[in-house]
Amino acid sequence: RVQGRHVMMSDGGKGFGKTPPPPKPKAPPPPPSPVASAESSSPLSDKPEYPDISPSAAKMLDQMRAKKEEDRVAQDAQYERIKEVDAVLAEDKTAGVIPEKVAMRMLGRMLPLAGVPIFGGIALFVTFYLSATKWDLEIQPAVVAYATTVPWLLGLAGLTYGVMSSSWDEEVEGSFLGLDECKTNVGRIFEGINRSGQDRVFREDYEERLRKEANAATMNRDKRRKK
Repeated sequence: RVQGRHVMMSDGGKGFGKTPPPPKPKAPPPPPSPVASAESSSPLSDKPEYPDISPSAAKMLDQMRAKKEEDRVAQDAQYERIKEVDAVLAEDKTAGVIPEKVAMRMLGRMLPLAGVPIFGGIALFVTFYLSATKWDLEIQPAVVAYATTVPWLLGLAGLTYGVMSSSWDEEVEGSFLGLDECKTNVGRIFEGINRSGQDRVFREDYEERLRKEANAATMNRDKRRKK
């Protein structure tokens, strides 16, 4: 009996009766599909921003928005540059003054170019006067007028060329005739005139845009408060 009881206990394990079958191993969960994993891992920002239009049109809108933002940044930088130039000119009174070395160089070229024709015209006028009063020579007034006007015009041209043909760089003396310097300085003047006009128009447009944006922001804030 003892042996039979021992057999029954060994067949039943820790209890009596029939030994239960071992549990079946659980099957591993199926791997997630690529589409589902992509949808679950993609953030909210990956959703199309323009769901009602084609991808090509959405790309074009994004490019237009980026271009507009770049233009806005460039305009802000240009406005800051204009303000910096105005601040420098307001603080430094010598910023727009011709250096003394350049001024003396201009004067050295203006004296011969303008002085010779002007004094020549004065001498010609005196000659006509003496011819009429001392030597009894009859000269037509129109001849006197034209003959004395031309030297004054040449003197004015000499003054202008004396300034324009000088080197505006303190460290560069310039050439004798000043042809290259005159061409460079004329280009600088026209460039400065064009840039000044463009900066003035740009400043007016930029400030007008800022006023409109400020007014629109104020109106939107008032509307939100009323709601």
